[in-house]
Order: sequence, then structure tokens, then C-alpha cells
Amino acid sequence: ATLAQTRADLNGILEKSLQRPKAILGIFMQYAELVTTDISTFLAELKTKKLSLEAYSAEIAKWRTMGEKVMDATAPEVHCRLLLVNCGALKAALATKAEAIARGVADLLVAELQDKADEISSTYKEIFDRLQENSGSAEAVIEMNNYLQATSVKLETLQKSLHSELEERLRLLDKVNHEVPDETFEGVYMTLGWPTRVFKVADDAVKKQEEDRNHFMEELRTDKERFEEELEEWEVEIKALSSLGDMAMV
Repeated sequence: ATLAQTRADLNGILEKSLQRPKAILGIFMQYAELVTTDISTFLAELKTKKLSLEAYSAEIAKWRTMGEKVMDATAPEVHCRLLLVNCGALKAALATKAEAIARGVADLLVAELQDKADEISSTYKEIFDRLQENSGSAEAVIEMNNYLQATSVKLETLQKSLHSELEERLRLLDKVNHEVPDETFEGVYMTLGWPTRVFKVADDAVKKQEEDRNHFMEELRTDKERFEEELEEWEVEIKALSSLGDMAMV
């Protein structure tokens, strides 16, 4: 009976000692998603979803908040009667993983920013190069005039894209304190500078188009006058020939 009582007492002590470790396990089970998430797989799947900026912001906030909560979940060391549970290393590892996921999400946003900047810049360059072409004929003048009219709408759309696709992404990255690589930063600001360059060459193109139009109109007037002069000369010659014909009949 004494042995049985001793075993019962020992089991009771062990059971009580395990209550706190079980409670700690329950606390960390709240972060099961963080524990089980494979970062590479998660980011690859997230990339295919084409998130809105609001969704990106929420996703980054979610993981960073989770990392902060993990660090506040327990004390670094928890005394549990016969046991001493060291939670510090586990908390640090989970918080580091949460921050890595948040930074990975922000990196997806940076990659989108770079792609959008390249796409918009390419469109601006296409317009820029086209506007610098010379009008070598009257038909080219008409074609350039039509292009200028169509481009005005396209430039307005591009201007809006600079705000929605680039500036808003930069603002969000700044808000979440995520550093933008120098190459991406330079590319974005070069793209933001395209409107000034394009509007200048567009103004020059309008002036050149007007000059070319006037030039071809002047050539047309000159050709018309020359044709009229030649027509008068032909009329004199025809009259002269007609006169000769009458004399022959006489």
C-alpha cells in the first residue's frame, strides 16, 4: 500500500508538472499556420493570385502581427514544478520565420513594381520614338496627325498608370518599411520621368507637323501655279497651231 501510495503521489506530482507545459503547447498551437507554412511554396502560390495592393498590405500585416504576438506569447523561460521550459529559442525562430514570410510577400510587390515600371517605360519609349519620326510626305503628315490625336488618349491612360501602378506601390512599400533595391528604385523614377520627355517631344512633333503641313501646302500651291503656267503656254501653242491649220485651208 505504501508503494502504491508513493506511485500515486509521484504520478500526481508529474501530472501537475505537465499542466503548464501542456498550457504552453496550447498557446503555441495558435501559430500552427506559421509552423507548418513552407515559405517557398506559400510565396509561389501567392504570386499566382495577383493580389490587390490592399490584399498585399493585409498579408504583410498579418505575418508581422503574428511574429509580434509570438514574442509576447510567453516568458522566455517558464518554470513548471519539476520542469523548466525554455521558450525563448522557439519564439525567436517563429518570429524570424514570420518576418521572412512578410518580407517575401513584400518582395513579390517589389517584383510587380519592377515589371510595371518596365512595361510602362516601354510604352512611353515607343511613343517617344514614333513622335521623333520625320514626315517625309504629305501622307506621312496626315498619318502623324492621326497618331498625335490617338496618342493624347493613350498618354492620359499612362499618366494614370504611373499613379496607380507605381506611386501607390512605392507608398505601400514605404509604409511597411520594406527597402526597394537601387536598380528597381532607379528604374521606377526613370519611368516617372517619361511624361516630361514625351510631352516635350509631342509639342515638338505638333510644331514640326504644322511646319511640314505648311511646307507641303506651299509645294502644292507652287505646283498648281506651275501647272497653270504650263497650261497657258499649251493654250498659246494650240491656238498657234490652229491658226496654221486655217491658213493651210486658205
